[in-house]
Amino acid sequence: MMNNTFNDELVEDECENSLEALKSKLPKWKKSVFRLFYSLYHHHLQENISSFYKLLFYLQNLFVLFQVASIVWPHNLSIKGWDHFQSLWTAFEYSRLDAICVEVNLVEKCIYVTYSFYLYLIIMIAVLFLLNTSKKSIPNKFIFITNKLLAIANFGRYSFFMVLVMTLKYSWKQTNALEYKKPGFFNQEHFGISMSLLSIFILFFISYCNTIFAYDTKHINARNSFYGKNTSKVTKVAIIANYVSIIFYCFISSDSFLIYRGLLIIIHSIPAGMYCFYLPFYNMKVNFVYSAIHVFVVLSCFLGIVGFFIDSAIFCIFGLIFLLPIVITLWFYVVRFRVSRIMNDLSDIKNVEKVEYFELILRDRLLDPELDSTCDILKLFNEYIEKFKKNRPAMLFVWYASFCYYACMKEKLAFIKLSYKSEYVSSLEEDFQVYLLKSIIIKTLNQSEEYQLIIKLRKFEKLKKLDKKALVYVIKFLKSIILKGPIQSNLEDLTKKFKNNLKKLLKLNDKLSIQFQDSIMFLEFYANFVDRILGDQERAHSLNSRKNNLIKYQKFKDNKKNQIFSEENPLIFTNNTGKIIYSNIHIQKLFKSSSVYFSEQYVHSIFPESLHLFSYNQLQSFEYKTLDSTKYLDANIGIIDSKGYWIEASVIVLLISLSHPVYMYIIRPLNIQRQSIIVNKNGVILERTEGFAEYTEDGLDVRGFNVEKILDIRFNDLKKRKSTEIVVRSVVIFVMYSKIKVNDTFIRVISLHKTEESYMESSQNLNENFVSNIDFETKRKKIVSVESKNNCKTNEETLLFDVKLDYDKSSSNSHHIIPLKKINLLSSQCKKSIKFFKTTLMISIIIVILSNLAFLIFAKLSIENKVSHKALDILGQTMYILTSLGDISSLVRAFILINPASIPPFMLIFNHMTIHLKNITQYYEHNNDIWSYCLDDEVIFSPKIPVVYIKNDTNYYQHETMYNFLQDSLKKANHFNHEIAAGTNDINEDTLFLEFNAFGKASKYIQHIIKHIMICEKSNVKKLMLTKKYLIGLGIGILAICGAMLLPFIFYTQKKMNMLWNQVKKAAIDDSITFKELCVERLESTHKTLNYTINQATQNQKKRIVFFSYQYKYLWRLLLLVILGSCYYSISNYYFYEKIQFLLEKKTELIYNLVFIRTRTTTLNFIAKNYVVQDFFADPKYTSPDFVPISTDYIQNLIKTSDELKNNLKKFSQLEFGELMSTNITNTLFTQVQDNLDITRTGIYSGIINTIFESFYITFSFNNLFSTDPSIFKVVEVFYNNIAQLGEDIENVLEEAQNWSKIIVIRYLNFYLVFAILYSVILIIIYAVLYYPFLYRQGKKVKALEFIAGVVVSSNTSNSNKSQVLAYVNQKD
Repeated sequence: MMNNTFNDELVEDECENSLEALKSKLPKWKKSVFRLFYSLYHHHLQENISSFYKLLFYLQNLFVLFQVASIVWPHNLSIKGWDHFQSLWTAFEYSRLDAICVEVNLVEKCIYVTYSFYLYLIIMIAVLFLLNTSKKSIPNKFIFITNKLLAIANFGRYSFFMVLVMTLKYSWKQTNALEYKKPGFFNQEHFGISMSLLSIFILFFISYCNTIFAYDTKHINARNSFYGKNTSKVTKVAIIANYVSIIFYCFISSDSFLIYRGLLIIIHSIPAGMYCFYLPFYNMKVNFVYSAIHVFVVLSCFLGIVGFFIDSAIFCIFGLIFLLPIVITLWFYVVRFRVSRIMNDLSDIKNVEKVEYFELILRDRLLDPELDSTCDILKLFNEYIEKFKKNRPAMLFVWYASFCYYACMKEKLAFIKLSYKSEYVSSLEEDFQVYLLKSIIIKTLNQSEEYQLIIKLRKFEKLKKLDKKALVYVIKFLKSIILKGPIQSNLEDLTKKFKNNLKKLLKLNDKLSIQFQDSIMFLEFYANFVDRILGDQERAHSLNSRKNNLIKYQKFKDNKKNQIFSEENPLIFTNNTGKIIYSNIHIQKLFKSSSVYFSEQYVHSIFPESLHLFSYNQLQSFEYKTLDSTKYLDANIGIIDSKGYWIEASVIVLLISLSHPVYMYIIRPLNIQRQSIIVNKNGVILERTEGFAEYTEDGLDVRGFNVEKILDIRFNDLKKRKSTEIVVRSVVIFVMYSKIKVNDTFIRVISLHKTEESYMESSQNLNENFVSNIDFETKRKKIVSVESKNNCKTNEETLLFDVKLDYDKSSSNSHHIIPLKKINLLSSQCKKSIKFFKTTLMISIIIVILSNLAFLIFAKLSIENKVSHKALDILGQTMYILTSLGDISSLVRAFILINPASIPPFMLIFNHMTIHLKNITQYYEHNNDIWSYCLDDEVIFSPKIPVVYIKNDTNYYQHETMYNFLQDSLKKANHFNHEIAAGTNDINEDTLFLEFNAFGKASKYIQHIIKHIMICEKSNVKKLMLTKKYLIGLGIGILAICGAMLLPFIFYTQKKMNMLWNQVKKAAIDDSITFKELCVERLESTHKTLNYTINQATQNQKKRIVFFSYQYKYLWRLLLLVILGSCYYSISNYYFYEKIQFLLEKKTELIYNLVFIRTRTTTLNFIAKNYVVQDFFADPKYTSPDFVPISTDYIQNLIKTSDELKNNLKKFSQLEFGELMSTNITNTLFTQVQDNLDITRTGIYSGIINTIFESFYITFSFNNLFSTDPSIFKVVEVFYNNIAQLGEDIENVLEEAQNWSKIIVIRYLNFYLVFAILYSVILIIIYAVLYYPFLYRQGKKVKALEFIAGVVVSSNTSNSNKSQVLAYVNQKD
């Protein structure tokens, strides 16, 4: 309730009698925008344009001309002979960014550069706007960079717009651009649509800002300026015309030749005509250059239409060459004719309707004014402004004020004209021009004394308002702290406001006492506050010394005219109706009235009725028609006080501008030792001073009486002689007559002097205005009095310090000092506890975040490295190739005997496998990262592979490295191929080598390596997951340690905070209420506020304990940290880690099973074939010259291999691999595929099952050569082709599985990394939002309580000591 009352009082004071309320105020956002763009564009507003900028201007417009020509004359027109001028059209096109990007194949980069440019530019402007709004200092580098970016945006806006529109068009159509000589890949799909629209919106905004903020309306020295113009309307129309032309070019130019050019003629005729008619730029060359571009477009489109009908490119070229210079020249003379016609059209200027046309008529005189004609121009402005009555355009006043300021050097008049109130709704650019001109004028105006006085008074109002606000919160805090069960949030809020307001008040007092070092008002206000409220006697003594020295200086300084605009003089403000809208404290004291009294008065009521100087018509006429001085009156006309008495005073009346033009009345009582009356020309008394009653009988009101009846004088003689002497009640009175001319009115004053000295002084000062504030005698008496008081004060203060030494011997201030020491100690303990809590919390969060991110990055790198390994895949391919070579070589050897015609298809597959073997051998040449992950060097790169060799009809084993083994296999395969091709068929040793090693110990060795790699990779995954458990334990341990460390400090902090509250309460109410008394006294005396009273604290209030609970505030934040940490570790473990572990383990199994499915499918054919050909003595046990190193129990091998193959397939059918089975793999394995072979029509899985059945069918279909159906050979051929096709399909599945497993694992890793980073960011944000501000506020509360206690104790101690010392001095006296 008290707070609402206080705010209402502030608002009421500010609205009724406040200079701050009369201040011109723009909306905060608008002021920030204007200030920002003024700083960004002010360098453009230069008067003298250098040659470089002139050249740059013409080049820029030439560049725009080429760009416009490129969309009017494209290279792909279907006009006869058009291709003969391709170099010319190409030159035009290369002026555009989009065409260059297409030519150099950098379309995508150009698009992204354009997006980035506009996004960066708008972000820079937004950042600068926020800094400007928050009144933070903006580095000059930011301003410079943004300024250059805006210049680039202005220079290249049409090129950028073309890129964006093309991107939008072809992203929408999702096709490539065909307007260029090369295909333009502008299609960016949905991203391109959204980003293009956003960038176009930003481009329009930047263009708008460049248009309305980058020009100036002043005329002086603007004849050669490129940026001086009266409006931006024409520029807006021209820019819109160019943008619309580009849009039409992109969307309709290729399909509608005539419509497109007809629209361009219409569109560009408008800005061309507007440039000619309105001539917006003060520089005629600029108007011509801008309009010439649009004339060129109109002419080009016209020639293009005619050339299209007659189908002649020659006509277009020659028409442009001959007609363009003629048209441009004619256009130049049209513009000149328009200029000359306007300049001579001064006769009917008052009847002009549009203000732009009014400016055009006067432009030449405004650009180059002559000294003799300035008054005439001002009169023309005044007369034209009267035509609009209340609805007066803002730009008209801008031109008027600009001319007053720059041409006439009348900054005060210019500022007044710029501040007129109007019902006209101004635009943003008009407001900016007003702001721009005001900002310049104010810099000059602030040097004038009247405006310096206004600034000083406004600052003092702000200071008093803050002082009142601070005192109110002090009293509210002191009252609230002794309440029963105070609300913690309210009391803490009052504590904060107590401290903040006092701090602000001290800072503002310091600032203003330095800024206005010559102001007694500020020093006295500050000294009283420091002495009475803060109790800082040393600082108060220093401020009082400064004030006293300043008073002495101002009393005796020679330049007394500076005292006119002193804050000590009575002052009022009125509007042009004479209504008083502001009165200062000095005139209120003079009239012994309040501001409410003056707010109900008109100014003529406080001046003599005989003066008719302040009527509404006179004040308004002077405001609107003054062309020279802003001083309305300067005379000793006196004022009429609230009792009706005349007070002799000098009055100066000035027309100034605040939020609107107002009249400023500075009144200075003359205080000359005399009594006076005002009479008319017949001697009838009109007004009298209060002391004149002593010369009349019974205090008669002499108004209306003739002076001859009141005084023993003859009025006519007095007018002639000017002075005389009379005797009144046996006293000689010196009478003086004076006649003062004020404007067209005369004031006749008769003065009565008791002493000759007074008479002589009045004679000397008869015609002086504002000579002195008081007469010399009174001045001397007051100075003596002041010095006496100062001496008394100094002596008293000296006595105070001297006596204090003796008094300290008998009395101590320990009852004040000890509580403050306790408070400081408790404050220190609380701050340390809060700091420890904050530091521990921050360190624990940092450790958790860094440990998580560090492990995650390590895991990501190691897992990415793991999924990138191809050892299993390479070994699987190697084993499959060797198996296929062994199987095919054995099959060819058998078919030589049984069916030689079937050999060629098998040899094609054999050669294909030989090439694969040659390619894959390179992986085994040197040891590298592929093999070092899970294998030792000795496994592959040492001679450990048991290889069977056949030489001289003898079989023997020799251990080789993998590389040597594959090289030998490759040699055997090449020799086998050569023998078959030559028809010699000496292939037995080659076949046996390939067979025995493909299905013997060498193959088993490779299978063992593959199995070892699978087991190793699974083991590494488990180790990684074990590290994960350590990480979770570390995180949980850190959280547990953090909680365990912080819990005791929560209770410790609560205890100390409550002790601190109670100590502060004790300091605030213990033994004395002096501090509250001083605050209430200051509110009553300084701020006239009587709403606050003082109540003595009761014993119950003193004994009452303040207790606030802080535990829950700390505990729930600590609990939140534990919950967040637990959620993070739970999600990490049960979603990401388990998912990644499953994928990594199953990825190895997936590759392993696919490798063996592929190899065992080929093995089925080898076993079935050998079972068949053993009756023909063509299997290895008959063809081998020595022992057979492979098993020849074909039926058992067939059953075993089939079972193993089915087990491999079973894992896929039971869906054990989860997400590792991509859609493509699943479709390839289980659904229909488009293939030439029927075996794979229903997928690889069914094909392999069918192959198993067919292998048994073929095996048991051969009884002997003669009883076997010959068609079985066709079945065998198809069977083997199926196996070969299955091998290729499984190879594709292997590649797909390898790639997809990497993708899915990396996807989860990236998702987890994003989650971890997001969690870390959220944790940091939560710390920044919940933890740090809370702990910071707790620390601020402690500091606020310590500050409050210091202020209260210091004030109580200081003022109590003063009272005690003075009492002690009185006792000694």
